Amino acid sequence: MMKTVYYTGLLYDKDEDGIYGFEVPGININVSGDTIEAILQDAHTILQEVINDLSSAGEDIPPSVNTESLLQQEVKARPILISATIPTKSVRINVTLPDNLLEQIDKVSTNRSAFLAESAMRRLGQDARPSND
Repeated sequence: MMKTVYYTGLLYDKDEDGIYGFEVPGININVSGDTIEAILQDAHTILQEVINDLSSAGEDIPPSVNTESLLQQEVKARPILISATIPTKSVRINVTLPDNLLEQIDKVSTNRSAFLAESAMRRLGQDARPSND
């Protein structure tokens, strides 16, 4: 399963060369470019790579810096949220279901666990994405 997380980045106005700056405090991501769209795409890509590397190494994923604390600082930048996905650990459980319900599930899915997880996430109002587990 994957969990979507949001990090607060700071967008700095163009400098004298017409270049925007963007940083994600606490993650050590700094990006610059001539369009906001390009900067945000690059920052998103780098953030996802950092999270993937940390996760693969079994290291803790750092939390986002508190947006309110950034707003209280005298920084000439606009806070912007960027997203990334974090893999979550799957846990094996035993579930008892009526046999006719299992038959119906098997008709529409080859993976009961994924089917039940996606159904539960939809019911809970969460983003349902197939698991790689």
